[in-house]
Amino acid sequence: MEKSQNMPVTFPPAHRPSGLRKFFVFVLFVVLIVSIAVSVLVEHSDDFTTEEHVARVTALAKKRYIKGDGKYTDLQVYPIYNQDDKLQYFLIELEPVGYVFVYMRPNNIFSSMYLRGSDKHMLWARYAVEKGSFIGLKDENGKTLWWLDNARWTELDENNEPIKYYSSPYKVANVLNEKMYLLDVKQKGTRGTIAAVKRDGKYLNLVSMEYIDYQEEVDERLWSTFIFSSHTAPKSMFNL
Repeated sequence: MEKSQNMPVTFPPAHRPSGLRKFFVFVLFVVLIVSIAVSVLVEHSDDFTTEEHVARVTALAKKRYIKGDGKYTDLQVYPIYNQDDKLQYFLIELEPVGYVFVYMRPNNIFSSMYLRGSDKHMLWARYAVEKGSFIGLKDENGKTLWWLDNARWTELDENNEPIKYYSSPYKVANVLNEKMYLLDVKQKGTRGTIAAVKRDGKYLNLVSMEYIDYQEEVDERLWSTFIFSSHTAPKSMFNL
C-alpha cells in the first residue's frame, strides 16, 4: 500500500495596489472630505424663512449703521421681491432719514449672503418719461448727481424745482405695509430697476406714480426707473 505524499500548497502572491491606484484612492478621499465640508459651510437662501432673513439683515444692519454717533438712531428692515415674485432684496429704512438696499445672493460661502447698496447719494425725485425733455438732479450743494433725457419732473416746489426725497420711494408712497417689488427692466437696450407695488394685477411705479403693463424687456423707454447706487457684485467690501 502506497503512502500518500504531502504535496505543498501554494497560494498566489498577495495583490498589492499599485502607486497609481493609491493616488486615485487618495484623490477620491480628498474630494469626499471637501464635498462634506462645502455642504456644511455653504448657506442657501432657501434654507431660511423670510422672517429669519429679516432678522439676520436687521442684526447686521444695526451693527453697521447704529453706532451711537447720532447719524442713524434706528432702522427697520423690509423684504422686497423681484419680477418672479421671489425674495431677492431687502430695504433698510434708516432713522431719522435714509435708506439702503440689500441684495441677497442665493448661495454663500466664506462671505456674506447679503450685499449692501450705498447709503450715499440717496437723493431722488419723481419723474415721468416724456420725449424731448431733459432733466438733471442736483444735491443740496448744487452738484449734479445725474442727467436724464426724455424725462420731466412730476413734482415741483414753489421755486419750480423738483421735490427731493431722502427716504425710499416705498416710504414716501406710504406702502411699507404692502408687498414691495424691485423689477428689473431693459428698455431700448438700457437696464434699470422699477420700484413698485402690485395692485389689482398691475404694478404701480413709485417714481412716476403711474400704473404700468410691465414687461422685462421693451424696444423703447416707457417707464421711469429708480436710480440709486447699488452694489450687486459678490465683493467682500460690499458685505452688509
